[in-house]
Amino acid sequence: MSPPNIVVISDVHMSNNAHYSWFKSKNKTPEALKHFLTKLSTDTTVQELVLLGDIFDLWLYPVDVSPWDFLSVVHQWPQVIDGLKACVAALPVVTYINGNHDMTVGKGQIETISSGGNHVRWMSAKQYNEDPEHAEWLHLEHGHACDMFNAKPSPKDNIANLPLGYFITRLVATADNKETCRSALKDAIEAFHSDRIAAKFATRQALCDRDDILDELGKALVVLVIDALVDYVNIERPDFSIDDTTDIVMPAGIDTVTVSDVKHTYHSLLKDWLKKEDHNFFHLLDSMLVSVRSEDGLDWYAKHLADSESSLKVIVMGHTHYAKVGKDGYFNDGRWCSAPYDAVVIDTEQRTALLKKE
Repeated sequence: MSPPNIVVISDVHMSNNAHYSWFKSKNKTPEALKHFLTKLSTDTTVQELVLLGDIFDLWLYPVDVSPWDFLSVVHQWPQVIDGLKACVAALPVVTYINGNHDMTVGKGQIETISSGGNHVRWMSAKQYNEDPEHAEWLHLEHGHACDMFNAKPSPKDNIANLPLGYFITRLVATADNKETCRSALKDAIEAFHSDRIAAKFATRQALCDRDDILDELGKALVVLVIDALVDYVNIERPDFSIDDTTDIVMPAGIDTVTVSDVKHTYHSLLKDWLKKEDHNFFHLLDSMLVSVRSEDGLDWYAKHLADSESSLKVIVMGHTHYAKVGKDGYFNDGRWCSAPYDAVVIDTEQRTALLKKE
């Protein structure tokens, strides 16, 4: 008989250990995570560890810093990787599901984390949730797929196959106070939605019938978001002036882009999002604010999942960095990039879950 429990963690955000990183050696988190993983590797009740996205952070770097690649981050945190390898060697399965900050980390890279003849298993959220072992009652995903700015971008309107959220994150990383910066962005988006969408369009069809308006709004939204962040950084950091000509240093192998390049791209984002059949017009603002409403950013989406798949008993996501036990079987495993540390433990026999504090 196999062990009953699936343990889920996410949002470690291992990067380069710089002052702007969320995961830093000075806050004791690496030691705590290694201890957690090492202890987990000896837990005979665990059948699977699921790493539910944003374990590695290839996004959160100021605009004048070239983001690290996967291997550089792995080499930066050997103690954490050792703890992860202990789980790989001892547990029946360790599964990796991408988030947004690690969306470019692929199967081949993940499978290099190996020990004892085993390796980390890479899966998409769709593949995992279609597994007949638990498809009927369990749903796991990072949470960025319902986030307009951080979901996989349109293949025809993007830079380096990255979503607009990548460049939002680069600007946020440039600011000293990331939380206040995110709050400023939230205010700007709410005002845009209230004044230019909700006040003028009562239904999705009314807006989708006007391609000319959608094109205009899509461009305006991108410019508004980027300008709001640029203005915030310039006010907060008078020593670091940003304008349309400012270079955003990209990862190795990708040409540098400017702030202007970003403002002239992603104009179809709003149109493409609204015209997808599974996107609800009345949750348009919710989908814009997922990553800046930490406490309840994914509640609406969890309810949508529960309503559309009535047999679901347990829904687990990360992304918002806010641990919670919500309604409709929804759990968020919080974050491992800074204290407090949380994990969701799923009992596959009882089809229940609990939020475990470390």
